[in-house]
Amino acid sequence: VAWVDNDGILDLYIDGVFDKQFDYSAINAFTPDTTTIGGILRASDCCNFTGNIDEVAIWNSALSVPDIAALAAGTSPVTLDPDADDDGDGLTTAQEIAAGTDPDNADTDEDGTNDGDEVTAGTDPTNANSRPGYYAQNFDGFADGTTDLGDGSVIFGAANTVQGDRLQLTIDGQGLGFSSFSIPGLAGSTEGFTATFDYEVFDSAGANDPADGFSFNYGDAALGDQGQAEEGMATRPGVTENVSFEIDTWSNGDPEQGVNISGLAGGADLGQLAFTNGIILEDGSTKTGTMEIRWNPTNGASFTTTGLTTNADFSEVDTGAFVANDEHNFIISARVGGANEDLFIDNLVIAVAGTDDADGDGLPDYWEEKYGVDDPEGDPDNDGLTNIEEFELRTKPDMADSDEDGLTDKEEIEVHETNPLKADADRDGLLDGEEIAAGTDPENKDTDGDGISDFNEIQDGTDPLVVTAIAFETNLVSYWPLDSDFDDAQAENHGVEEGGPIEFQTGKFDGAIYLNGSQSIVISGDENTFDFAGESFTVSAWYTAEAINKSWQCLVAKGEGNGWRVHRRGGDNPPEMTFTGGNGDVDR
Repeated sequence: VAWVDNDGILDLYIDGVFDKQFDYSAINAFTPDTTTIGGILRASDCCNFTGNIDEVAIWNSALSVPDIAALAAGTSPVTLDPDADDDGDGLTTAQEIAAGTDPDNADTDEDGTNDGDEVTAGTDPTNANSRPGYYAQNFDGFADGTTDLGDGSVIFGAANTVQGDRLQLTIDGQGLGFSSFSIPGLAGSTEGFTATFDYEVFDSAGANDPADGFSFNYGDAALGDQGQAEEGMATRPGVTENVSFEIDTWSNGDPEQGVNISGLAGGADLGQLAFTNGIILEDGSTKTGTMEIRWNPTNGASFTTTGLTTNADFSEVDTGAFVANDEHNFIISARVGGANEDLFIDNLVIAVAGTDDADGDGLPDYWEEKYGVDDPEGDPDNDGLTNIEEFELRTKPDMADSDEDGLTDKEEIEVHETNPLKADADRDGLLDGEEIAAGTDPENKDTDGDGISDFNEIQDGTDPLVVTAIAFETNLVSYWPLDSDFDDAQAENHGVEEGGPIEFQTGKFDGAIYLNGSQSIVISGDENTFDFAGESFTVSAWYTAEAINKSWQCLVAKGEGNGWRVHRRGGDNPPEMTFTGGNGDVDR
């Protein structure tokens, strides 16, 4: 909800949409003396709200309609600017609102393509199944063991995790069975596609020969299907259309070992459409190289590899009655049955034919046109990242600092490990570059954990790297830790138990007292210490209540009448905790 007062004409907006206007221009100006959230402070507290309240903000100007829409779309009040691009996706906040995307998330539908690129390409940035005709993943920046990339892909299998900025599908010496990596279908794939990726395959010396193999598949298998590794999608339930590009590593000298193209059409096995027999890697060896896979309805399938002992070199192989579909998924399937063979893949790029990557350089045509680039190894913004790296990272090749946070894209990726697409990762009001300069953590709004944000510490002139005492030590009158006794750790106002032995249990910090409903602690010493007549004071405590079901049920109190207490207010239902001071309940 937003309430905008423009010289006495007040507009009410609900979820960013204008609701009603009120004319208060004839009413005399008034000066508020007390501001409250969730209630009205009169002689006593009243008119209280029940429910959740969040992100309350007040401006000393009338916000514009785009501003209100931006707030409704989720923009933080701290960074509100319709012309800003807070998530670095190439769309301003106003454009994000028009597109229905999240101004603070570069990839609203989490399909691996940022919102700006989707809008440029004409696909729906709010639908993960609608994406431009390409997919790129270099697996960089993910922790070892990651099994969810957050880009719509599916990682399947016990052995299958990100390791060392690559995807490891099988593990040498561990017979963990099938693994697969699935990518959702790409619009335009019926007109053809090109896929390229780097690989490493390793077999330790001794034991069995290398085993078993892997394949790249395009067909109607469901996302997450395990596949049949070196046998493509043969016999997989429900799979009727598929073309597979296969590497069979088992076993050295076997007549079936080698590289081949095969497929399914209408549920029928097309057999081996192309095959070269030979050893893929020797026992105790490592092979690294690249694989390039092409298919289109006119020329059929092409498959080339580098780095293997026996490489694929097939061109324009007829795929018979195979029928393509834009909803066909791409699946890399692998397995180890005999406990042999590491398989890693990296730098995977899939691009549909025609409009997306006519020159086959890994950069989609529309992206090249948008940024005026063509050379995948070029670096027009001189930030140290090549165009192909910028494309895979979704950064801007014509801006050294894509999110304009004061750090170059390369610095963010390789030095600080921050997000080059988010100017203020922790949304504390400080740009990531400002955080780095101050020595604070760009992904933690309160680096020193003292309860004061880094932004506020810098604004207030305190050190965001050193816990600020907030005058606790200076003004602290008494402090009862209640870990194992009732002593005052600050002064001599020690406690005395009433109502029988009080039990100590595990608390928020070390121990805590447990009161059974008829017990209390009476504070000794000068009773006038806690009067605070005409003064400001603060009372704090951690508590857990089994039930708040008694009238005036109390946590901490200083007598009656003109005293003060923190308690349940009377018989309120639902129960509400209240502070009473002097002449009635004044604050919750």
